[in-house]
Amino acid sequence: MTTHIAIIGGGRVGAAIEAVTARLGGYRAMVIDRADVPYCAQRMNSETELFISDDTEKILSALNRFFSKTPAKKCAVVFALSHVQAYPLLIPLDQRLSQGIRFLVVGRPADVDPAVFTRRPIHFGAGLEPGLAEALLQVLHKKMVMPDCIETYCGGLPHIPSAPAWHEMNFATESAFTNRTSLARINGCEVKRPRFDTRDQVFFPDFGVLECYDDALLPETLSEPNLSTVPTLHQRTLRWPGFAAFALSDLSPNEKTAAVTPRGEDVVLLAARVQKDHRQFEIIVRTDPCSGFSAMAWATALGSIAALVAGMSIEHQARCIFPAADRNDSVFYSFKDIVQQFGPDGSGTSICWTGSHQTQRILEEDSCHD
Repeated sequence: MTTHIAIIGGGRVGAAIEAVTARLGGYRAMVIDRADVPYCAQRMNSETELFISDDTEKILSALNRFFSKTPAKKCAVVFALSHVQAYPLLIPLDQRLSQGIRFLVVGRPADVDPAVFTRRPIHFGAGLEPGLAEALLQVLHKKMVMPDCIETYCGGLPHIPSAPAWHEMNFATESAFTNRTSLARINGCEVKRPRFDTRDQVFFPDFGVLECYDDALLPETLSEPNLSTVPTLHQRTLRWPGFAAFALSDLSPNEKTAAVTPRGEDVVLLAARVQKDHRQFEIIVRTDPCSGFSAMAWATALGSIAALVAGMSIEHQARCIFPAADRNDSVFYSFKDIVQQFGPDGSGTSICWTGSHQTQRILEEDSCHD
């Protein structure tokens, strides 16, 4: 039976999510936005419905009509928005839509989890990071029993970096350059430091030396039971060398924002490394621009649909920000299946495993074979 998915937000990520569902098949989508979204409308599948309104009652009516002839377990609402943008609609839709309909929020969760006030489980961070990055943590922890250290690296990088920022981003705000507090676990101890103070360098084939710093690890991940026994845990952001120095410079926020305005294509690199007994194994996921979408939007969309597929395979969810421990690694395997369905050209994504042949074989096995 066709899965009905309502996408709230018709921006770059929402448009990419719609495109992924259209090309996979087996989905019918509706895109809802408060204003005309030509970027999305120009790329939409002809069977996708576009609904423009900022009126909650009208949106509820449209959703009830869209879902009316489909069992709730085959329906989902994906908020392709930041958590701040999603919250005003989240509560009224949760209260008045069928409880069996899945809710996913692509954006990073806030400090206060609104799922406490909802009737259904809400999957926050259903994208790239948070999302796929946390799934990789679970995969490596599950396959490499009792690892000494797990680190993830994630970043959207311009193909051709240029001074002074050596980086580009859409919708940059002052927070992109703030030396906010980061979180890590080092030798069993929780460590909080200003993120740019943790900067280091790391090498990846095809990229060379990149800058990295602790930034993405959330308290919910750190306290995840499966990961609580890992002595050292890092989630690091990747940039071309020089970005941290630029962020800390005396330039005004407006000057910094202007310097990172996108000028060309990007590439997304997501990697996870695990160390055990002085051996190191690694998973590298690379996403390039695909079908007219930026690499960051496309990678986030693939992660969102992987989270949706994994969530719909579970009858009972715990109320949580991230998927329960028994589901989190399944997000990665769903992602891998989607990439394989598209093929390397259609997905714009490659997945590479490094380590011993035996380890590669173990990592490549689907979680259902455990």
